[in-house]
Amino acid sequence: MTEIDRSKVEAEIENHSRKNIISKFITHHSCACLLSILAVILLSIFLSALALEMDEFGDRQYYVWSDVRVKRVDALNEAIEDVREKELGDKEMPLQVEVQKDWHLYILYHAKKGSSVLTVDNLAVFNQVENTLIASKDYHKVCLAKSSADRSCESARTFTPWFDGVTTNEQITEIMQEKAEEDFDANKIFFDKTYTPTNPRAKWARSYYRFGLPIQDGDKRYRSSTDDFESQKEFYKDFLVDVHPDITDLETSRLEIFMYSEPWWSYTFDKMMMEDFYYVIGSILFVMAYMMLHTWSPALTLVGIFQVLAALPIAYCIYRLVMQIKMFNMMSLLSIFVILGIAADNIFVFVDAWKQSAQYICLQNDLEKRVAYVYRRAAKAMFITTITTFCAFLATAISDIAPISAFGIFSANLVMSNYLLVISFFPCCVVLRHKYQEWKKTRSTAKKEKEGAELKIQHFEIATPSQRELNNVHQNPTIIDPELDENKPQENEEVQEMQKPTRVERFFEGPFMKFILKGRFIIMAAFLIWFIVAIILATQISPLTSQEEWFPSGHEIRESQEALTDDFHKGKDDGDIIIKMVYGIRGLDRSNVRPYDLNSIGDVKWDNNFDLAPTANQNRLIEICDQLEASPLVQDRITTCFMKEFKTWLIEKNNGNTEVFPVKTEEFHEKMKGFLADPVGYEHVAQSRVGYVGNDLRYVFVEAVALGTWDPYDTMHPRWRRWEDFMDQLNDDSPVGLNKGYQSSS
Repeated sequence: MTEIDRSKVEAEIENHSRKNIISKFITHHSCACLLSILAVILLSIFLSALALEMDEFGDRQYYVWSDVRVKRVDALNEAIEDVREKELGDKEMPLQVEVQKDWHLYILYHAKKGSSVLTVDNLAVFNQVENTLIASKDYHKVCLAKSSADRSCESARTFTPWFDGVTTNEQITEIMQEKAEEDFDANKIFFDKTYTPTNPRAKWARSYYRFGLPIQDGDKRYRSSTDDFESQKEFYKDFLVDVHPDITDLETSRLEIFMYSEPWWSYTFDKMMMEDFYYVIGSILFVMAYMMLHTWSPALTLVGIFQVLAALPIAYCIYRLVMQIKMFNMMSLLSIFVILGIAADNIFVFVDAWKQSAQYICLQNDLEKRVAYVYRRAAKAMFITTITTFCAFLATAISDIAPISAFGIFSANLVMSNYLLVISFFPCCVVLRHKYQEWKKTRSTAKKEKEGAELKIQHFEIATPSQRELNNVHQNPTIIDPELDENKPQENEEVQEMQKPTRVERFFEGPFMKFILKGRFIIMAAFLIWFIVAIILATQISPLTSQEEWFPSGHEIRESQEALTDDFHKGKDDGDIIIKMVYGIRGLDRSNVRPYDLNSIGDVKWDNNFDLAPTANQNRLIEICDQLEASPLVQDRITTCFMKEFKTWLIEKNNGNTEVFPVKTEEFHEKMKGFLADPVGYEHVAQSRVGYVGNDLRYVFVEAVALGTWDPYDTMHPRWRRWEDFMDQLNDDSPVGLNKGYQSSS
């Protein structure tokens, strides 16, 4: 090392090893520092345990709440809830009368090896499956009741009664042909698209069951479908979990059986996520192994892993108690994988700085100076990498999707919490370990010196030097006492040298640096080309062109979804997209809603001009229903219009007199409420299609099954625009009181 290089090294050491209050505290009060930090960690664990609350808000948390379509859905849901609370008061809705469309349970049958699913042997299995489901323990508690007055379960929507008494496959074919000729549109929904009027065979078949709310679970009686909805949903999931093995165990060598409903999809996905989360254990073990190889210290390895895990409750306390963010779900827990790598990297930086500081002779006998040197050097390097990662996560806070935004904020807190621990907790542990090693070394040296002194006394008392030893002394007059060796550098010697660098240091100081210096222009050009290519590719990013696959190929849920979406004929109960034409609601006021608050949707803004009582408006709503049914946007003319049923009910009540509709304006609400109280019309109350508070009609909506499925954005958005244009045209042609409707989907 030249004089210039030595001067630079000495200047750097002197600059970085200036003592400060941090180095003094860590060096001289490391136990007190460590205990204080442990107390903070334990307190954060206690507070986190009290405050921890995992979200159970389903898909809504992933919606873009500022989007007009989401606001419309939320406005209608809030209006339904508001009307129910005011109309019901202390009353309770009849049990299990409100259909939960997402809860429809589909039992799918698939013939293996491409054969027909409809055989005599398979029919026996179909009946056995249906009997097993209906006889299950809790089926009667969740099934859809026949009416508000009759709580017995409605019959399953199934094809199996067609074949009662059938004994041959030929009879099955004849019956299928008869059903196709009788009413193909009504009967096709049970089979896949291979079943046509000219082909009475099918590879897939299905039965489905409808379920209703509110339910009664033991002594707990829920007032309405929205009364603690998540608990009612959990009860239904438990029912599915119990019945699933009983159904799938009935599969045969020729028949596959699948079970599907939206809550079952949710349960299976959550279960898969939890199983995947066990990979955290593998990640921790891998990081521990690598940390052990790098530090060669079991103690520092365990301390490092503890530090990583300790950062979690500290970050959560800041996130939940200081920032008052309640949203916390599985996505937030994924930050564990991120922090494992970041924390390990920080630990390596500190440990390397500590090891390198041992090479400087001037730091070897002054622990406080050594801590100051390591602290300044490592803390600065770790802060640079930490702050960039912190900002990167914090940038996701601008996302309109709440769980992604919350994930970024929590991860940013986690990264910063880990940094605070690695510059406080970890240095204390390193210093304590160093002190312990020095104590062991001192104790070992003292023991050896004591043993050597005793041996020397024995030697002088008992032994005398031999002639050979005396001759050796005369022939080799070398000073053998190291304390008297004048060639040994003394502690107060001004020239301070470094020990031999490690292989890694030699590589980066030598070959790597030469490569960078010689090829700097080529390297810069290569990175510039890569950057340009990356920008070009980034501009080509577009919305998804196909649905994401959440389950692996061959999984029961994926097979069921693909069959229901692509293979089966569609029916009224399983239309993928239900369009609701809503009247009486102007929007939603979210001004008092805090970000990330899933418990509060906002306040409904009512359309004060809405009025369905005028005869012109009654006739106009009938026309809207007719136009909706005839629209090419609607699948198979499937609509639900309470006003048309109201008209039919009135005519039947008056012995076929068609002049009773439209109703006189002053009599409209009385007669409409009479219709809704009748079992024929009560379904519209149960499904919240008509919202009355006393005699005040707040809102109404009619429904249609939209053509198409839930496709990616580039397909869905143009379709949504066509529905918007259709709704605008309906509003333009409608009288005042019925000219401010909007379309919403679910």
